[in-house]
Order: sequence, then structure tokens, then C-alpha cells
Amino acid sequence: FSEIPDVVDMGTLADMVDPQPSHRTPPEVADGIPYIGIGDIDYEHNKINFSDSRKVAIAVLSEHHVRYTVRNGDFIMGKIGTIGKPFQLPLPQNYALSANVILIQPKQQLIIPEFLFWQFASPLVVFLLIITLDCLLRYCYDIIVCGIFFCKKVLNIQIGE
Repeated sequence: FSEIPDVVDMGTLADMVDPQPSHRTPPEVADGIPYIGIGDIDYEHNKINFSDSRKVAIAVLSEHHVRYTVRNGDFIMGKIGTIGKPFQLPLPQNYALSANVILIQPKQQLIIPEFLFWQFASPLVVFLLIITLDCLLRYCYDIIVCGIFFCKKVLNIQIGE
């Protein structure tokens, strides 16, 4: 990671991600496609338990594809219940993401996705998410950008310190 700067300004970091969470939980259907959340992830074996996940209509996946497409290096984090715990998403995207996760899509021309993933796995970022989460969930759809704004403006913290 020699090309990574020692300090990344929080405002700059906010420009490096494109969070695309869904905010509605669709109804469950019998033979649908997996609708995954943090509870469906087996962190010990680094895999998603698709077979036991909630199933939703295939139309949900089509609607999600209009809003986002999972790319190599994208990851999710929990925003309700389990906060943080990033997990890198597998390809191809034959699943939809739960409304209870945040999709982080690193802008690869600006930052190395693996570096950003490990930054979000750090105790500092998890701490900042926890202390701002309640307020942000009430007033903001874009929790990551708002959290970064909060850290920059209120706490004056820089990722990478």
C-alpha cells in the first residue's frame, strides 16, 4: 500500500464512497432470491449463508439492480442491530441486500477498495458509527456520508491517523 497517503481527509473520504442502501423490506416469498443481511454472514468461514436467508421476489433484485450493481471490492456493514462488521460481497450479484445494511462502493479511481474495507473494520470507525447512529438513522438516509461529515466537523478526526 505504498501509494496510500498517511492521512486521508474525511471530506475527501466522503467523496470516495457511494452508499446505496435500500430502505424498504420487501415481503418474503417461498421460492425467491436471497435477501441478505448481516445475520446471514458466516464471518468465521467468510461466506454468506444464502440457503437460510430471507427469500424475496425476483422483481426485488431487478429493482435493486436499477439502484446499484455490486462490483469487485464492494462491501456491506450493519447499521441496525449489529453495527459495523464489514463484509466483502461476492460476485455475481444474484441476491438483494437487506434494508438493514449499508452498501459501500469504493470509487476505485480514488482509493484501493481493500484499504477502505480495513479502515471501516477499524475500532475507530465502528466507535464513530455507534455514537452517531441513533441520531443519523432518525434524520439521514446516507449514514456513511453524514457520519463522515460529523467526524470531520464535530470531532475533527481524519481516517488514517
